[in-house]
Amino acid sequence: MPKKRSRFLSEEELNLLDEQTHDYVENWTEAMQMFQKDGELRGLREATIFYHEKEVRMAIRYLNEQQLGLIKPYELTKEHIEQSIILYMKNEKQLSVSSINIRLTALKAFIKWLYDNKKIPTNPTHGITKLKNLKKEIEVFSPDQLRRFFNAIEKGTWFGIRDKALCLVLLECGLRQNEILNLQVSDINWEQNYILVRHTKTFQMRKVPITETTKKILKRWLLVCREAKTEQLFCSITNLKLSPRGLHKIIVKYGRKAKIEGVRSSPYTFRSTCASLYVKSSGDLLSLQMIMGWTDQSIGQSLREIYA
Repeated sequence: MPKKRSRFLSEEELNLLDEQTHDYVENWTEAMQMFQKDGELRGLREATIFYHEKEVRMAIRYLNEQQLGLIKPYELTKEHIEQSIILYMKNEKQLSVSSINIRLTALKAFIKWLYDNKKIPTNPTHGITKLKNLKKEIEVFSPDQLRRFFNAIEKGTWFGIRDKALCLVLLECGLRQNEILNLQVSDINWEQNYILVRHTKTFQMRKVPITETTKKILKRWLLVCREAKTEQLFCSITNLKLSPRGLHKIIVKYGRKAKIEGVRSSPYTFRSTCASLYVKSSGDLLSLQMIMGWTDQSIGQSLREIYA
C-alpha cells in the first residue's frame, strides 16, 4: 500500500512553485531600467542614479569581456561576482581597492533591489564585503599640479572663463558634484561673501564662504554669460544645465592637458584637496565639518591625523 503523503508541501515543491509564480527579469538592460525608474519615483538625485548606472554597467561589461554576457540576472551567482567581477577588476584591470569598492557598492545595491522586489530568486551578493584597504587612499592635488591645472585652462574664451570659475569654486568650497551642478546665480551672497548650497547630500542647506578672488572670477563669468536664459550658475554654451558627465569631461580635459599623473582628475579630488588644504592651514575641524557638509565628526579628525 503506497505511503500516504503529507498534506504539507515539501521544500522542493515550494521552491518549484516559487520559481513558476515569480516573474524574474530576463536581461540586464530591463533590470537597470526598472531600477532607474524606481529611483526616480523615490526621489533619488540625478547624480545618484547616474552613479549606479555607470558602475553597474561596468560590472556587467566585465562579464561580457569574459564571454559571460549571456548570464541572466537570476542566474548570477556569488562565484560569478567574486571570480569574474571582483578578482577580474583586481588582477586584470588592476583597479585600486577604492575603485573596486565603489563599483562593488553600486552593484550590491542594484542586486539587493532586484532581490527585494522579487526580480531574482536569491541575493548572490549576500556575505560579500568590501576589500580591505591597507593603505589610506585620499587623492589630492599637489600645489604644483593645481598651478599646472589652472594654467591649462583656456584664456580669453567663453569656455575658459566658465571653467576657471567652476574649478575655483570646486577647490575653494569643496562642493560635491551634485551641489555645484545645482547652484543658481541667486545662491551667491555678494555682500556677506558666501554661497548657499541648497541641493545637499544630507538635505540640509549650508553656507560656504568664498574669497574676494573667487567673487571676482565669478563676476567675470556672469558678465560673459549674462545673456543665458537660465538661473543655473554654471551652464553649457547652449544654456543647458551641465550634466555630471559634462563636468567630468571638463576636469579630465584640463588634467590631461596639464599632464597630471598619480592622481585622478575629478570633482571629488578637488573636494579632497579643499579639505586637506584647510587642515594643513590649521583650520578648526568644526568649521571644516560645516563647510564640507559632513555629518560624521570623525572625518575631519582623521584628515588631521593623516596630514599632521
